[in-house]
Amino acid sequence: MDKCQQLYDRLDAGLQGHLSAWSKLPPDTLVMQSREITAIRDAHEYLTETHGLEPEEVDYLLSLNDPLQAVADKWMERMGDLSDFSFALDDLFQHMETQEKKSVLGKLREKAAEPSKPSAPAREQEVR
Repeated sequence: MDKCQQLYDRLDAGLQGHLSAWSKLPPDTLVMQSREITAIRDAHEYLTETHGLEPEEVDYLLSLNDPLQAVADKWMERMGDLSDFSFALDDLFQHMETQEKKSVLGKLREKAAEPSKPSAPAREQEVR
């Protein structure tokens, strides 16, 4: 068996161990651990499906007691910095502003769709 397959097997076994432990927890505990659970799931998906590992990276990960937990812990450190939320909020609020700002054509269409109001009687112009 090649080293990459060994790593995948260890990652899968690590995930199964976590899944087994999580299945025994009450729902409120699972909710409180959702961040850790997400980090484990994200780390497993990234390592097994997304990231192409170099041979030296595989060797290093295999040298760790629990490579899945080690990667998840590093990921959680990054997620612990909530400053990135400001970028997400900026994106969200920019979408809000886009919805609020209507084009000139949109404003004209809205005005045309409004029921017409009777105009004030025209003043008779004085003829001199």
